[in-house]
Amino acid sequence: MLHCLAIGSIVYYALELVYMTLSREKQVEVLGDKVRRLEEALEIARVEPVEGVSRSTKGIEGDGKGRGKSWFKVW
Repeated sequence: MLHCLAIGSIVYYALELVYMTLSREKQVEVLGDKVRRLEEALEIARVEPVEGVSRSTKGIEGDGKGRGKSWFKVW
């Protein structure tokens, strides 16, 4: 009886190990595809300018006026 229980446990853990390995491989494939799609979208975004958006940082840095003032308004 104990032999049957031991063999059953070994088979169960072996199947669980195989399942986890295959699951991890599938997840790696899915995430790899997602990364490739995001990299392609990033390349397209780098090449094609978006309408209405300037590539200069002048708007972010400001034009020099009001240097002591914060751009963040609390109220």
